[in-house]
Amino acid sequence: MRISVGILSAPRPEPTLNKCSQAIAESGFPLIHHATESESRSFLSPCEFERSPTGSLGNFQNWLQTARDLLTMDHDAILIAEDDGLFCRDVHALLQRDLWPAADCGCVSLYCPAMSHYKQNSSGLHKTRIFKTQLVGALALVFPAQVLRELVYHDSISQWGGSHMQASNPKTKPYDRKAVDTWIGRTLISMGRSIWHYSPSLVQHYVPNPKIANSSLGHGMAIGNRQSRSWAGSSKRSVLEMIPANKEKFDVASPGVSQYSV
Repeated sequence: MRISVGILSAPRPEPTLNKCSQAIAESGFPLIHHATESESRSFLSPCEFERSPTGSLGNFQNWLQTARDLLTMDHDAILIAEDDGLFCRDVHALLQRDLWPAADCGCVSLYCPAMSHYKQNSSGLHKTRIFKTQLVGALALVFPAQVLRELVYHDSISQWGGSHMQASNPKTKPYDRKAVDTWIGRTLISMGRSIWHYSPSLVQHYVPNPKIANSSLGHGMAIGNRQSRSWAGSSKRSVLEMIPANKEKFDVASPGVSQYSV
């Protein structure tokens, strides 16, 4: 399976891009595309989004543009990571072994936040239980390319107001929209797709100083629900040993259509 990788980067009090992109490369991924919000960024696909007065695309639009850029590479799967997600070793090999867990799979989160509905009694790849936001944290999401293509051109984009609580806010500027994880989750569910996550987390929400907030969006410190429940990288064992392999793998199909494959 060919997996292309994009890393979203944004201004932070203390930069984390170099450390986190190095960890992704050491996880075994052969191709990495860096995507910034700045006006100087070059695009692989046409940019149709309104910029801020400073030239920024903003969080939500930068994610969409990055996804569209990565789709031009014509790979089987797309991994989109944020620049403060610290990967553990052997993630690429693990995905090659495990994808896809269901025929209706919409995405697999490599990040497992410390929230009750993500809690699992065993290590593995688990179907995420439905929650009002559907998906929490977009630190590292891997999509079947055909699903991502439908997602990033979905009609809901123009109505999204960038809030966890409401889908539309006409006062919000396009480049100020946030909550991309909420939008992804709600939209995938509306498309009839399931969402999955690894436990323990394959990605740590990295901050150089845990006592100081380092969010590009003005969020608080990476503690509590903004931290992983546990991180596979804290163990010396490979994730290939820690996490049991799926007994079955599926070709991703249209919702409701089963296409089993070994």
